[in-house]
This record gives sequence, structure tokens and C-alpha cells, in this order.
Amino acid sequence: ATILPYWKTNDPSGAVIEWREVNIGLWHKCTGYSTGIFSCDDFDSIWLGQQSEITTARVTMCVAQLLNLITFALFQLSAPWTTCLDEDLQPRLMSWAGTCTIISNILVAIGSGYYGSRVLTDYATLTGLYHRDQQFTNFGSGSSVNFNGQTMIFGGSLYSAWVSVLFGLASGILVLCGVCNVT
Repeated sequence: ATILPYWKTNDPSGAVIEWREVNIGLWHKCTGYSTGIFSCDDFDSIWLGQQSEITTARVTMCVAQLLNLITFALFQLSAPWTTCLDEDLQPRLMSWAGTCTIISNILVAIGSGYYGSRVLTDYATLTGLYHRDQQFTNFGSGSSVNFNGQTMIFGGSLYSAWVSVLFGLASGILVLCGVCNVT
């Protein structure tokens, strides 16, 4: 989810004339057309001038990847079926691995949640969902916003990040429960 450009994608419900798919990720923006042409562009700057949700998601996802790498190394050293460490050190390292797993998944939840809240806010603003009550008093005037396929909705990378948070938190809790039963 960190490197894929599917954090938000355009809503094709307003597109009438031509099919165009726009996918925006943390690091680049990709556009595909009905003719089969597909192109990706990097953002102009990695850190400077970016929106706060992109920078927050980038930082939290990169730190989470680093913590997952540390978790993998700690777990390989302290797994119950290994005998390379002292028996007193194994539960301590295993509890560190479980703690790193939980912290990394909390970071993924923070980054993807903040990014997702921005996508949801932008969608509601562009489609006029915030001013729904005013539309009912205008009797038939409908939405005054013609977004023509320019609104963005949640992409597959956001969904996979949220599902991975659920499984990651469960695995971290199971590792810590296993350590508590050993000690």
C-alpha cells in the first residue's frame, strides 16, 4: 500500500464523454485512458509543498515499514522453535516484537485514517453533501456543483491498509498473549 498509486481514485459516475481513470498515491499520480494509454508522474517535491495528509501518511507508513523490519528480525531470533538465544532473553525479545507490531499498525491506522478523512471531506465538499439541506429548500434545482468525474474516492491501497491494520493488531496481541503464557 505504501508504494502503490491507489490511495484515491476518481469517481467515474460523473464522467460522460470519455473514460479516464486517475489514481493518486503517496509518491506519484497515474492516469489511464480508454485508449489504453497509461502514464505516471512523480510529485514535484517529496516533502516540501505537499498537503499535510500526504506528508503524514508518508512518514507514518515509512516508519511502520521500518518497525515491521525490526519485528521480523526480532521474531526470527526469538521464535519459540529457535535455540540461538538464552531462554531468559527469548520472551523479552518476543515481547519487543509484539510491541513493535502494535506500534507499526497504529502508525498505519493514523496515516491512512488521516488521508482517508481528507478524501472523504473533499468528496463531500465537491458533491454538495455538506449542503444537502439547502437543496431540499430549492425545490428541484438539484446540485449546483458539476464535478464531472473530478471527485476522488477511496482507492484500493486505503482499503488494504485498513485491513492490514486489523490483522496486524490481532497478530501483535496474539504474540503478546503468547509471551504472557510462556513467562
